[in-house]
Amino acid sequence: MSRKKRNGIKELLTFSSASFLNDVGSDMLRPFWPIFVTSILNAPMSFLGLLDGLGEAIAYAIRFPGGYLSDKLRQRKPFIWLGYLFAAFARIGYAMSRFAGLLLPFKILDRLGKIRDPPRDALLSEIVDKRKRGRGFGFLTAADNLGATLGPLIAFLIFPFLGFRKLFLIAAIPSFVSAFLIFSLIREKRQTKKIGFKFRFKELDGRLKLLIFSSAIFALGWFSLSFFVVFVTQKVKIGFVPLLFITMSGFASLAAYPAGRISDRIGRKVVLLTGYLLFSLVCFLFIHARLNLFSAFVLFALYGVHYGIITTLQSPFVADLSRKTLRASAIGIFQTVFGLCSLPASLIAGFLWDAFSARVAFYYGMFVSLLGTLLFFVLVRSKNFNNT
Repeated sequence: MSRKKRNGIKELLTFSSASFLNDVGSDMLRPFWPIFVTSILNAPMSFLGLLDGLGEAIAYAIRFPGGYLSDKLRQRKPFIWLGYLFAAFARIGYAMSRFAGLLLPFKILDRLGKIRDPPRDALLSEIVDKRKRGRGFGFLTAADNLGATLGPLIAFLIFPFLGFRKLFLIAAIPSFVSAFLIFSLIREKRQTKKIGFKFRFKELDGRLKLLIFSSAIFALGWFSLSFFVVFVTQKVKIGFVPLLFITMSGFASLAAYPAGRISDRIGRKVVLLTGYLLFSLVCFLFIHARLNLFSAFVLFALYGVHYGIITTLQSPFVADLSRKTLRASAIGIFQTVFGLCSLPASLIAGFLWDAFSARVAFYYGMFVSLLGTLLFFVLVRSKNFNNT
């Protein structure tokens, strides 16, 4: 095995281990976060909504600046380990907060940590052979979702012995380890030659612009998982919700590597299109299925498969269509546009739910996401959108 291949495997394993550990820590908190904010710190639901909404907006908005700076400075590694470090210190801050207002700066710090994603994805796309790029990202996404599966399980086992604040402190440890792994094991070539860098959107490949546009339309219907959870609890006991989350994350992890591997063989577009279409199908099934415990697990498994596919393939698809010198910027702008477009999706779905019914909200998600999928299908079939 060549040295380049050995290094690529080592770095893929390092990135995957760091992502796995960080998600173990972050998802240890997920089941207890709303209770901690509203019951322990006595914050109103509106403040919880502000924290989570602002946090998501920052997490998406920071990705393009992160990618841009990574390309401009021609450095990937510092953004990655600092991103994990931000997450670790934020959890310590949560544990130390004695009133709700103190959570805000730590929530901002936590979500600023997502600056790591575009540089990491760009570096991974450079390390892994293009012919196996889908498999590389599939392995990373599988590790990420495995961490999201194990995190809540670990938390439920140790929470009775620790309580909220000690649990939050323990959850910081995996992210500290993630930062250490990246800092100590990832080697990046020093760039001694200075090259002027200026990002212009018009410099992006035309096919990439079409991908961004069609995916943004899809994202306008891609509302959050919370809507599916609330809908299910009309027929399923709340006690089963953690198991539904675990099912979703588990199937996302199982779907990730096969999706990446298949995309290496037949192209990203067909597989990503399948992931987009699955979301529309899940919305349709939630409207028309006879909900019970069994069907709820099946539907959350399908949701997990769709989630595993799209989170695996979006970044390598963008990498395929972008120059190396602009790759982190391109990944960053795609993730920022896709993420920010998904925020109004949840707002619109929530309004439709309150004003009309849950079914109307799901019809909205189904039709808008299907529109984005069909637009993507048309662009894929066009003469100028050749297979990558």
